[in-house]
Amino acid sequence: MLQSTNIDECAISSDNCDANAGCTNTVGSFICECNAGYSGDGVTCTDINECTSSTDNCDATATCTNTVGSFTCACITAGYSWNGTTCTVCMDYLGMTNNTIPDENIIASSEYHSTNAASKGRLHGPSCWAAAFDQTGPIWIQADIGYQTYVSGVITQGGDHYWVTSFKVSTFVTTSANEMFVENQNGIAIIFPGNVDSTAEVTTIFSEPVYASIVRINCLTKHRSYYILRFEILGCKKG
Repeated sequence: MLQSTNIDECAISSDNCDANAGCTNTVGSFICECNAGYSGDGVTCTDINECTSSTDNCDATATCTNTVGSFTCACITAGYSWNGTTCTVCMDYLGMTNNTIPDENIIASSEYHSTNAASKGRLHGPSCWAAAFDQTGPIWIQADIGYQTYVSGVITQGGDHYWVTSFKVSTFVTTSANEMFVENQNGIAIIFPGNVDSTAEVTTIFSEPVYASIVRINCLTKHRSYYILRFEILGCKKG
């Protein structure tokens, strides 16, 4: 007696399933089922518009855009990003720690010594920036991110047994733009509390993200004799 052999139509592509469907072999036949994001009988599958059918998971803080076979959620408020569940303020490190902000993009009002140059003011760096001991006038350090983005805050750190105890933050959209301080709801520049030792991080988040390319930390008070600072900028990373 001849023994029959099942043909796997899926494996030899002799099925008639839609390009957006999966094929499952059965004894003597096969089954077509539309992929996720599509509807139909498997032989014909059409894209589901999750946005209009309310099957997306975008919340009230985001807008839904249909794509072929899926959808995307985009945050309504600038400076926020979708994390798969809701919109949260961008908290990416923008380049001081990993050196994507080059040394030449970091400048300061003064420098105590070449070993304490502005470019040494990187969070967790082996050295630190220190202002000149006899500097008069505003004392600050700033970094040019290299592109315009939304900045949500800064992380500060002291060094060498000294630290900045209070500061203001100002930003510039371009190198030729006016300086804009981070302000409260009354339009007054906010004085932020600084560090309490030379090693621990202090994370300062603004009430709303600020659009800028340059971020300046304006030092107001210090612990002991020197203004010493290391820092990182937080916000939305390009791309």
